[in-house]
This record gives sequence, structure tokens and C-alpha cells, in this order.
Amino acid sequence: MSKLINKYDQDDAYINGEYDEIENAALWEDIIYDANKVLNKKQFVQLEGSMGLWNGSVDVFQIIEENNLQYIINNYINPDRLEVEVYNDKVILRNIHHDDINYYELIPFDFNDFTIRELKEFFDEYDIEDFNKEDYKYSFSHALKEDLIDFVLYHELYKKNQ
Repeated sequence: MSKLINKYDQDDAYINGEYDEIENAALWEDIIYDANKVLNKKQFVQLEGSMGLWNGSVDVFQIIEENNLQYIINNYINPDRLEVEVYNDKVILRNIHHDDINYYELIPFDFNDFTIRELKEFFDEYDIEDFNKEDYKYSFSHALKEDLIDFVLYHELYKKNQ
């Protein structure tokens, strides 16, 4: 069960009706620190959600090798006005902009969290053929979980179709 740890909204930096840069910087540092504690629990981050565009909403999904919130925001989010909620198991971002709202969940994970069946979903017919040519103890149909993880990571199969 998700438990809210901290949240950030730049509107919280208004003191007596005046925007306070120092207060905003302190709030931002706190949220980055708390978010990174959650994201750094695992090696990868799954970003999923939706982007609100002028002509409708589009679902998004990406696996990110970086688990630092500031890096993710700078390289994947491009925010206008950002709200952040940090939970014990995920980070939620809302990017409010002139067209709509982009909503993202950042969920930390390791490939060990996957079942064998889920790992096999990363493979296409060519990957299976390549796997069977490698020097693993068993063929793809009877592959060990650690061999599948090794192949997925080494060949970066998680980057396909993103």
C-alpha cells in the first residue's frame, strides 16, 4: 500500500501572497531528496502515465536506467509547472501546461522483480534465436531466470519499442 511521504507544489512557496525563491528552493531540495531515497531502492525506473496534448491524451511508457529525479525531469519531463508526490514505493509527477496535464508514475524496479514469463515478453523471435546460440545451460524454452535477466540487460532488450 502506497503511503504519502512528501509533496511539492510551487504554490507552497508563496508566503503572505509573495513568491519566495528561497522557500521554493528549500521545498525543491526536500522533495528531490525524498524522491531519490525511493527511486534509489532499485536499479531502474519505470515511467508510465499519460501526456495531455491539444488533440487528446497519449499513454506513455519507458524504462529509464537512471534513478535520480532531477535527471529524469531534465531529460524526460520538460516541465512547465510541476507537482510532485513522493510515496514509499513510487513518485508521481504532474506537469501542468497550457494544453492539459501530463501525469507520470515513476516506479523503481529491478529485473529480478519480474517472473520468467514477464522476462520472456522482452524477446522477439530473433532474440530467442540469439539466446539459443549463446552458451547458456538451457535453451530459451527452459531458460533460467538469471540467464534471461543477463541476456535482457546485456542486449538492452528493454529499450526496444519505447
